Amino acid sequence: MGGSDLFGILRCAQDDSKGDDSTAEATAQAEDSMAQSIDLTAQANDSMAEADDLMARADARRERARQLRDRGFLRLLFLVGYVLVWG
Repeated sequence: MGGSDLFGILRCAQDDSKGDDSTAEATAQAEDSMAQSIDLTAQANDSMAEADDLMARADARRERARQLRDRGFLRLLFLVGYVLVWG
């Protein structure tokens, strides 16, 4: 009976060590997942900053185009008025 108790204790110890290994493996996987999540979050933040920059550039270009269009229209209007008055 003493021998079977010893095997039972050894079997329990093996099961416990397997549990420790699987816990350590699960912890390592969780840490890897967390690191990947942090990296992806940083990449997303960088992409959002780049998108914001591109949107600001597009807004500035639209404003510049509007100013040039308005200026061109005023020049044309002045030219037509000049021709009508002195032409």
